Parts: sequence; C-alpha cells; structure tokens
Amino acid sequence: MPFKSFSQEFEQAYVPIGLDGITLILPIDVYPSKPVYFSVKNTSTHDFVAWSSESTADYYQVEAYINGEWRLVSNKVVGTSASFKVDSSREYRIRSCHKYGCSEWQLNNNKVSDELKINAFYTDKSTLKKGESTLLRWSVMGAATVEIRSSEGYTFSTLNPVSGRITIRPQRSSTFYITASGFSGEKKTLKVNVALEHGLIRHDGHKTAYTQPLYELPYDINHKTVLTDNEDIYFGTHDGKLLHYRYKKEAAGSEQWQLIWERTLNGIINNPPTLHNRELYYSVNIFGGRSQICSVKLQQLPTHNCTSIKYGEVYASPIVIDPDFLPQSNLSWLQKNGITPIDSQVMRGIYVFYRDGKIEVLSQLSKSTTSRQFTLPFHPANPILNTPQLLIGAPNTASEGKLQFTLIDGDRLVGLPVPVESQGNSIVERAQQMFRFSTQSVASESKAAQVQKLDEAWSADL
Repeated sequence: MPFKSFSQEFEQAYVPIGLDGITLILPIDVYPSKPVYFSVKNTSTHDFVAWSSESTADYYQVEAYINGEWRLVSNKVVGTSASFKVDSSREYRIRSCHKYGCSEWQLNNNKVSDELKINAFYTDKSTLKKGESTLLRWSVMGAATVEIRSSEGYTFSTLNPVSGRITIRPQRSSTFYITASGFSGEKKTLKVNVALEHGLIRHDGHKTAYTQPLYELPYDINHKTVLTDNEDIYFGTHDGKLLHYRYKKEAAGSEQWQLIWERTLNGIINNPPTLHNRELYYSVNIFGGRSQICSVKLQQLPTHNCTSIKYGEVYASPIVIDPDFLPQSNLSWLQKNGITPIDSQVMRGIYVFYRDGKIEVLSQLSKSTTSRQFTLPFHPANPILNTPQLLIGAPNTASEGKLQFTLIDGDRLVGLPVPVESQGNSIVERAQQMFRFSTQSVASESKAAQVQKLDEAWSADL
C-alpha cells in the first residue's frame, strides 16, 4: 500500500470541489508512482542499486532485508542510484516519495552480474514511408538503466534495462541513440538511422540494337548482383527483392523476358548468388549487423529455405564445396584439360565468409547447423565485401588438383587451400549423428566452437 506517516512531516493534499455554488476543500491522498525498474549489482565489497526515474517523485527511500526484517538504509536519495557496503543483506527494495507521501515498494527486478555491453540495437525497417511506424529493439547486458533519444529531440527514459522494443513513427529521416548506463557511471552508446522515402526519380535508359533484358523493368536493380545462366537471369534490388527472369522467343520471332518468380527478402543481397547443382545460394545482409543464408531449388515450384537470422555481417555469397558437382565453369575446363581428380577429402559444405574474415561451414543437410569455424591466417586489410573465387591447383605444382579460395587482401592476391576433412569424420556423418544422438550433438557443438586458422598457400602482388 502507498505510505503516509505524519511523523515524517508529509503534507495533506486537498482538492476543491464545487457544489451548489459553494466550493468545498476536501482532503485527498496523493502518491507518486513507484519506479518501474530496480536493478541491483552485488560485488565482493559493495552492493550497487539503480532505478528508473519517476517524474512525480521528489526523492527515493531504500530498504535492505537484514536479520529477517526490512530496515531503512537510505532515507532520502535525490538521484537514481546508491551503493552500500556488503552487510548480511543482499536484497533491497525502493519507493518514490514527495511531500504528500510515498509509493508502494518496488522489489529488485533486474539482477545484474555481467559487464556493461550493448549486444544489439536495431530497427525492423530502416526505410519508412511518410506516417509509417516501425519497432526499435535492443538487447543489453550489465546495465542499470537504458535510455533512447532521437535526433528529433524526444527521449524514451523508462525502458527495460535488459531487452525490449518501442514503436517509433519519425516525421523525418532520424538517428536514434541508445545509452546503457552502468552502476559506476560508465556508459555505452550505439545508434541506428531511419530514413524516410522520397519520391524516386527514374532515368530512362538508352535502347540499343543489343539484347537488354533489364531494360525498362520497374525495379531498383543492384547491378552488382546480376547472375546469368543460359536463358535465365537472376538479380537483387536495393529494396530487398530477388527476382528470376527467363528469355522466351515467340513464334513470330519477337523476344520477351518472362518473370518466373519474385521473392521479398529480410534484407538485401550484395553479390551474385552462387548457382550449384540447380540450386541458388545467396546471403542476405540485414540492417543492424545481422544476416542469414538462403537457397532456392530451381524447380517448377521453387522453394526458398533460409537459416535463422543471426548477428554478423555477410556480404559475400556462400560458396558450396562439393567435388561431385562442379558449378564453376573454370573448374570443369581445368578438369577437361588434364587436371587430376579433385581431392575428395575436402571439407564439404556451404562456406560463409563474414565481413570481418570469420568463416563458417554449414552442413548441406541442415543449413542452420554450423559444422566448423575458421579464420583467415591474417588480419584482412579490407573487409570481405566480394565473394572469393574458387580455383583448382595447376598441374605440376604442389597444389595440383586441390581446391583453393582466392581473395584480394589490400594490394595482394591470396590463395587459401580449402580445408581437408579427416577420413571417417565427414560433415555429413557428423550432421547425421547430431540428429540421432543428443550426447553426440553436444560433442559436435563443442567441436564446432573450436576456431581454426586457414593456411596461406600463396600470394602475389597486384
């Protein structure tokens, strides 16, 4: 119950009421709201407490649970934090007060033990139409309080210090800042940008005598993503779509490009998809530093499959390692010209190259299962933004018949041998065991957590 003790010299609140032309002054009870969030962090020497501010409060009182009863340890705190030397109590409660009384008690509802860190701060949509709303989401560790402010001038202050979401409807392109505050005054800040769409200006293309399959299509095409395969063409757009068109020649001799399918993505693709054994693989880069890997089987009724969304930026398209199917024409050409068979012991799977140089290998049975993790043998001079090339070792060299990734690192071209899988312990076998035995699943996850460095086979200056 709210509390009033006249021994603490609280004032009586009154309200005027008009009745038949007479104004009556009647006493009423007025109490502030209690703090919504109350955080406690215990250390070996001190207990730190912090709480969300209440606009109706003038000060706060803190009690500790000592020897089986609640005892007042701070009678009048003007701010929103305090610290106490470790006693027999590690439990606390707080209430708001003003000159008319105090609120109900608020028990600790955020026990903190981690170091201060903002795990994530992102919006569901980074581009909005006028009047459209979206959600801001956050995930924080070790915070006493969390606050979000906008470049438009408004602030959200009573927020869950662990995770949450709020609805925003900006009137102009805006930047949102999240500030997580620790118990000792330390702060961490991140920002996200939300843009409002403006009227797009379309520039007419120049029609020539050559075949122009993308001419006059009503899309904002990212030309870096275009992939052609015989009579098929695939491309991504800047507004998060992936499309498949096919060339069709009419009986009368006219040419036509037919839309086969269109898919709306959770983000955008940045490189041409990888075509492997009649299946298209692509990476989706999602606002807020997240990504997912997807594929589509190119059947009459195509089906899209995607991994779960996870943190980590992926711009390069996945590379599928499977010597039984050679999707790259250069590999087929090399084999036809006398190259010995490709090493069948290479680690098969879907290789995902992250922006920071981390590499994950996903099982072909389950694209959401990470089989192994690798890193580059050097700190990349530039982020990995383009898809590495897959080559095979030339004849009469130490790497003859062995698959290699090639990528540009600063001013040099680097070759990295594709990892070799130990005999009898293939990715597929481990994935099958993962589904059969839960104990083996735990062991597999432990092994997946071990990150290994790739070797550097060669390098050449550009």
